[in-house]
Amino acid sequence: MPLDSLATQGFASTPPPRRALLGDAASLLLRAAASERRHVLIGVAWLVVAALLEATGPLAGKYLIDNYLLPRNAQIPAIAALLIGALLAGMAAGWLRYLQLSRLAGLARRSVRRIRERV
Repeated sequence: MPLDSLATQGFASTPPPRRALLGDAASLLLRAAASERRHVLIGVAWLVVAALLEATGPLAGKYLIDNYLLPRNAQIPAIAALLIGALLAGMAAGWLRYLQLSRLAGLARRSVRRIRERV
């Protein structure tokens, strides 16, 4: 039996490009989440605040090195305040990031549920 007779000729359609599939999926998710646009914007805004808080740690470290360690200016209360501030900013950033990612995960679950109900 020749191999040509086993090949299926009727189903040789090429799949759509990957970029088109991702674009269609993104537009579908955006339409499903449109009713909760406020929650998306609040979640993204708080994630930006968390990123800014995380950026304060390295900035506080640079300030500590430049103003206290390199000139050998040991002001213990100021150094302790900088370290505690960097620690608290990092903790606040982690907590905000966790809360907002859990909020956005809930939003994603609700959006997927809406998509499934429409189908």
